[in-house]
Amino acid sequence: MSRPSIGFTQRIELEWLEWTAQMALAGLSEDEIYAELQNRLRPIVSVGGHDNRSNRGKVVGILLKIWVKTVKELRPFRDEGLALLAQSPAPCHLPIHWGMIMATYPFFGTVVDAVGRLLQLQGTVTFAQVGRRVQEKYGERESIHRATQRVFYGLHDWSVLKHTDERTVFTNTDLMEINSTSLSSWLIEAAMITIGAQSTPLSTSTKMPVLFPFSIPEPRITSNERLEIFRQGLDSDVIMRAELI
Repeated sequence: MSRPSIGFTQRIELEWLEWTAQMALAGLSEDEIYAELQNRLRPIVSVGGHDNRSNRGKVVGILLKIWVKTVKELRPFRDEGLALLAQSPAPCHLPIHWGMIMATYPFFGTVVDAVGRLLQLQGTVTFAQVGRRVQEKYGERESIHRATQRVFYGLHDWSVLKHTDERTVFTNTDLMEINSTSLSSWLIEAAMITIGAQSTPLSTSTKMPVLFPFSIPEPRITSNERLEIFRQGLDSDVIMRAELI
């Protein structure tokens, strides 16, 4: 049996994601975005040069896969994400980058799912606890440990997690409220993609652990060519990904 791939192996800053998305919105070509990212990241991530196997090459590859070289089946989802970015002020862009990373990299989804579950269970989380849960799925490899570490501490960099009085123990920061129906629908779809869910009850869709940094006041879905709402029983609605119907 083949092991699940990691892909998201580097510490990624929100500013870098924003650069990439904004260049995609501006209509720059893949080659132009690649060259510009290499140029901007050279003084920041310089280890190993610009080769694809270097640290900077890996960072650029991750950024491109999220917002530029998106796999074919995710391109309509990506295009809607870019439209949401264009319509939103910069302080509101975190959930859009979050959703696109989850959809592109299931490994990221696995890590944040573990974080979210632990926060729901006990209100705090440590890297050791998350690492054990991720290794249950991906195996006990040094590469898994390093990648999990980069994602976990990256959440602190993004101000999604904060230290408690104990330096190794974290809790979540104030939740970002999502009031846009289109954004909440898009985020729920991202969550379903990353956890591999074909369907989910509408009533609990906003409580999925991978969405732990966000507060969605009520589950609202905009039906489109990718998502459908079905009535199950007398009073229960279910969200289903349309391509799986």
